[in-house]
Amino acid sequence: MVTLLPSCALHGIEAQAVEIQVSSSQGMLPSIVITGLPDTSVKESKDRIDAAIRSIGERIPPRRITINLSPADRKKSGTHFDFAIAVALLMQTGKIPKQQDNVKTTFLGELGLDGSLLLGRQVNGLLIACQELGIERVFLPRSASEHIHFVPQIEVLLVDTLFHALEVLRGQVAPEALAREECQDSLHAPADTRLDFCHIQGQHLAVQSALIAAAGHHNLLLCGPPGIGKSMIAEALPGILPPLTYGEYLEVLKVYSVSGEHYASSRPPYRSPHASTSEVALIGGGTHATPGEISLAHRGVLLLDEMPEFRRKSLEALRQPLESGTVQISRAAQKQSYPAGFLLIGTMNLCPCGKSGHDDDSCTCSEYDKERYLAKLSAPVLDRIDLHVTMQREHGARAHASTAIMAEHVLLCRQRQMHRQQCLNGRLQGEALSEHCQLRGELAQTLQTAARTYDLSLRGQDRVLRVARTIADLSGAPHIDRSALLQALHYRPKVKI
Repeated sequence: MVTLLPSCALHGIEAQAVEIQVSSSQGMLPSIVITGLPDTSVKESKDRIDAAIRSIGERIPPRRITINLSPADRKKSGTHFDFAIAVALLMQTGKIPKQQDNVKTTFLGELGLDGSLLLGRQVNGLLIACQELGIERVFLPRSASEHIHFVPQIEVLLVDTLFHALEVLRGQVAPEALAREECQDSLHAPADTRLDFCHIQGQHLAVQSALIAAAGHHNLLLCGPPGIGKSMIAEALPGILPPLTYGEYLEVLKVYSVSGEHYASSRPPYRSPHASTSEVALIGGGTHATPGEISLAHRGVLLLDEMPEFRRKSLEALRQPLESGTVQISRAAQKQSYPAGFLLIGTMNLCPCGKSGHDDDSCTCSEYDKERYLAKLSAPVLDRIDLHVTMQREHGARAHASTAIMAEHVLLCRQRQMHRQQCLNGRLQGEALSEHCQLRGELAQTLQTAARTYDLSLRGQDRVLRVARTIADLSGAPHIDRSALLQALHYRPKVKI
């Protein structure tokens, strides 16, 4: 007779159903064999399980025991299988009774040699996977409860050790359920301590572009000399984004769980990697195809400060994620797909020395040096950025509205978009773009004239339409008017790309 227990694994961020099958037979040399493409961490589990079972005063009968992790054509990795394999093994050998109810139950945790249990790195991703696979009850180590940052929609029971779990399964002690109130606290958005827009003096065009970028999910590039406020505006922008919805929060939580990080805030993610960041760290990949910075910024903001200082190969790799909102990582042994729906904010100087655009005109760079520096950002990358703003030093300028007021405008604008088309303007494609960004009367001719003058690509024209639609939404206009279109064209670079 074979003992069966459901379990789960993560293939990237996708839930993968795994069934643990345990059989035993007499008349052969005693051994424990694990099949089903286990990696080293799973193969070693038989020694951890044997020691843990012995430490609680139980013994595995001297039989040939085969443990199969089905389906056998997908590689299994992770120490979270230990707990379920140990329970299935004890059920198979009659040490604990098999389940009498029809509740689909699994066990997640790594076993210590003394029977202790732990689980930390992927607890949120695994719990979400259990929900998606229809598992109704999960036994978890008590220490893992402090790392759960969402309210599970399934029954979660906490145990301290393997011996404690056996007592619960034998009916000797009552199970302890996870307190959902503690998990609920992690969904509250903490107070945003970033710079407030009301503290930024002047730079009306740049601040307005930040508002448009946040309202419609448009990529933004701020250019100008050092100390003019590029980084301040970029760092203040995440504060005007609305909190994540519950579904969006789970998407972000799964990515962070796979990467081994925790995310306990309903604020959109904000990532600002250094210019020395490698392509693998930025895009994702490596031996196990883990998420990169662009995936960790999913549903949030990715700030690339001083973009020309990043490796050109890394910047070129942003092309496909900027268009599709996902990144495909292919390796010889596996392929992974991660979400990458980030809002790109870039900053850059106008020349290598950084003094171009200063009032004193102290730049010593030649025209060749400037052109070479600006050419570090290729035409295809620039074409995927909706808003291009060149900032100049201003004197005696007034402050702007507060972050809280701007956040209200962004929220109202996004609600209009979701009600009208079920997506943000920056994600409009195909027929939806033609329907909701239709130009009336002479405006279509105005766009065509601008396209010829500035050599706008078809992609560039589409991005102009999306930005114009957002500007119209911010003003409450039902259609794109001439003012919105001209503003959107003003944000395109006035050079041929």
